[in-house]
Amino acid sequence: MTLEGRPTAAWWSQARLLPLLLVTSAGVQAVAGVVCLLLATRVRMEGPGDIPTARMDNSWTLMATATGLVLLITAAVWMAWQRSLARLLWPEGELIRQPSVQMIAWVIPVVAWWWPLQDIRRSHELLVRRDDSTFTRLTMRWWVCWLVFWAAQLAAAWIEGSVQSLNGIRAAFTATGIADLLAIPAALLASQVVREINRQVSESVRP
Repeated sequence: MTLEGRPTAAWWSQARLLPLLLVTSAGVQAVAGVVCLLLATRVRMEGPGDIPTARMDNSWTLMATATGLVLLITAAVWMAWQRSLARLLWPEGELIRQPSVQMIAWVIPVVAWWWPLQDIRRSHELLVRRDDSTFTRLTMRWWVCWLVFWAAQLAAAWIEGSVQSLNGIRAAFTATGIADLLAIPAALLASQVVREINRQVSESVRP
């Protein structure tokens, strides 16, 4: 198909930046996950005075800050990219939701579990004018990984909030490390989704 409008310069910038941010996020999460699992092995049960050192606590705080910052930046760019994409496609056919609603759907409780997936798939359908089974499978794998990561993060936060012993500290480090590692496939698959949509947009605006 040929788009009636043309993407803005801002959207092109977001389209180029977003896959890089997603890959970077996967790398940061991988490092953070390994560090947390290593910290879990260093929590010893040798006596009542044996507690995690300040260095361990600082390492965990640094990793949590780094992963949180990268995730926030990536999320902000993703929402801006998706809103701009929806605005571009709005004249082309029936989107399920308006551009602004697509953006905030990511932070609305419960509906965030499936609305964004529907919106991404619909945008791709409008670009290719058909139901692409390959893209559907890709988005399904991505979304399952994303939901698993999200659930693991909630579980890790709950464990961390209920820590009352050295065993609890070890469990918190372990749960956080696993959750961080689960972010890797979600981020890499998300990068593939974005690249595919960017490719379709690029082909649709060629003269």
